[in-house]
Amino acid sequence: FAFIQKTADKPKKAGVPGAGTQKKTKFAASAMKLTGPKIKYGGSGFIGWWYTKDSFASLSLNASKIEEPAKDATGKYYLKATVGAANHAGGDLQVVLTSGPTPKEGVIKKWEVEVKPTGNWEAWKEVTLGGINLEKEGQYFLHFLMHRPNEEFINLRDITLEAHTSPAFSFKKAKVKKQANS
Repeated sequence: FAFIQKTADKPKKAGVPGAGTQKKTKFAASAMKLTGPKIKYGGSGFIGWWYTKDSFASLSLNASKIEEPAKDATGKYYLKATVGAANHAGGDLQVVLTSGPTPKEGVIKKWEVEVKPTGNWEAWKEVTLGGINLEKEGQYFLHFLMHRPNEEFINLRDITLEAHTSPAFSFKKAKVKKQANS
């Protein structure tokens, strides 16, 4: 289980609305639950071996309202991923935001993003997957599914949520089982 949190902005002074909030929150691959017959964690901290369409990675997000958010705070976040893919790999990644623990329970938003080859399995590149809008605090799930792979798919190293403006939510660690292969 790993949770990495980075800040892109300088810390704000105490007593200022939104003080101490993180504009970017990064989740390592090991923070995700894996489901499927072959998908697994790689030695250098990534998810790989997405050979079947029923294989997916899920990230549980516990969103808590920031006590004194900045005036421009919203629940809008860019979703980014750090990926690697050999020249023959890549394809369409399906992203599903839900209120339930599976990609079919409580679907809030569902979309696909083309992930192009990066030149090598560990030639890491950050790609923007789109945006999400969290309207209330609570538990959300982000699911990442292989939709239309090229010859092979991708390696996924981490996921980053970056607030459009000042963040309205903070994210807490969620307990995750290491792997749930079926």
